[in-house]
Amino acid sequence: MPAIGVAYLGPVGTYTHQAAHQKFGPSAKYVGQDTIKDVFNSLSPTIPFGVVPQENTIFGSVIETYDQLRHSNVGKGLFVVGEVTLGVQHCLLARKGIPLSEIKDVLSHEQALGQCQGFLSKHLPSARQMKMPSTAAAAEAIATSEEYATSAAICSKICTTVFPELDVLEESIQAMNGIDTDSSGLGNRALIRIQHSDGARTSDLLLPLSVIDLGVSRIDRRPSLCGNPFEDMFFIEVFQRSEGSKWGDEVSDAMQRVMKAGWKACLLGIWHC
Repeated sequence: MPAIGVAYLGPVGTYTHQAAHQKFGPSAKYVGQDTIKDVFNSLSPTIPFGVVPQENTIFGSVIETYDQLRHSNVGKGLFVVGEVTLGVQHCLLARKGIPLSEIKDVLSHEQALGQCQGFLSKHLPSARQMKMPSTAAAAEAIATSEEYATSAAICSKICTTVFPELDVLEESIQAMNGIDTDSSGLGNRALIRIQHSDGARTSDLLLPLSVIDLGVSRIDRRPSLCGNPFEDMFFIEVFQRSEGSKWGDEVSDAMQRVMKAGWKACLLGIWHC
């Protein structure tokens, strides 16, 4: 039987790669992608699963992921089927022989940069912070490009095994220990996308929340793709408050109530934690 294909936000060594491996194990065939958008676009019969970062406990939602969840194919041919929680420890890596005092730039994904602002402000206040597509891409850049010979990367310690040219300058530089990152790969949960059916401004969000009548664990908001100014769409993650009925039926009934209240609703995924 061929190995199952799993796309993830690459390159090798990203936290998303680790989360994918935690979910699907060593027998899967992992296919790294350059961007979150590429992960979504790569899904196919040969690569039926993708793993992307959704949120973390300090810096919040990953906007790139929610921007992709806005598209109409999500909730039709593409669904959220699970989640993975990964403990994250950020390290500061640089080329061997480069001390902390010589670091001119710090490269990483914007989430990691945000999580490490305390360390950067104290120890590298003059260093330029540069956003990269992923933490592992930052490690690759400082390892292979002379442009970044005196730069550092915030990434996982595992990147030193991928790029032996690098050393760890500091470990666990995030604002607090125990950062958890949700990567969306299970209680009963569902993700519903809603927006007002007539394009009105969405100041009355309490109405669909009141009629949904399920436990609500999180709400995220992004501008809609319809072109109407100030029209938003909302991503509502709900959970089953108690056992006793079919979770799928509960979600379906909740969506019907939302639509009767004048909102469009689309089920993006349903899964078990």
